Amino acid sequence: MTGAVRDALRRRPGPLPTLPEVAGDLGRSVRTLSRRLDAEHSSFRALADEVRQAQAEALLTTGMTTDQVAQRLGYAETSSFIRAFGR
Repeated sequence: MTGAVRDALRRRPGPLPTLPEVAGDLGRSVRTLSRRLDAEHSSFRALADEVRQAQAEALLTTGMTTDQVAQRLGYAETSSFIRAFGR
């Protein structure tokens, strides 16, 4: 299930989809998806952070500015992106 969620998060351009959107894409309820991820010692938030980090690294290597990357990934403010990227 972890791989399927990762793939669903990577498929959509722009801001990452929400847990309910991914659950719907995978034909699962939010609760079922959360339980399955928990059984695999993972979580939607951890997977979303992982995918967002990889996307940020890839975009930053293209020469995009921090502001552009933050906007592309759906952050309201660049400072929020910088804090998240630092984690």
